[in-house]
Amino acid sequence: MNKQKIAVPTQISGKRSNHFGHCQQFTLVELENNVVRSISFLENPPHPTKGCMQPVALLKANQVDSIIVGGMGANPFKRFSEIGISVFFADHKQFPDVQSVIDSLLAGKLVPMAAQQLCEGSGKCHQHHGKV
Repeated sequence: MNKQKIAVPTQISGKRSNHFGHCQQFTLVELENNVVRSISFLENPPHPTKGCMQPVALLKANQVDSIIVGGMGANPFKRFSEIGISVFFADHKQFPDVQSVIDSLLAGKLVPMAAQQLCEGSGKCHQHHGKV
């Protein structure tokens, strides 16, 4: 039996968040044999200065296997890798909502996040500034 828990950074409105560290919540999608078994929500604590490691620890504590983001800095990306949480990139324009992200993941259309897709800090993400 193949089980996975996927986190998608979202706002309370249900829209995907542009950056995982600043999202209001994580939509947690539990998959079993590539079928959605449950959906739940996990509140993301406020983001203090240099606070991107808090959500990393929060997701690890909640047994998340993968996160699908549209933006992330190098330090949390490295930390996710160290603790065994896979990071996938999904452009917000191409994948605007949680359903399209999960459908694309299940179809094998999402790839692991690459270094050139990382944010430079202070909200300067390559994909947000047309550098990808």
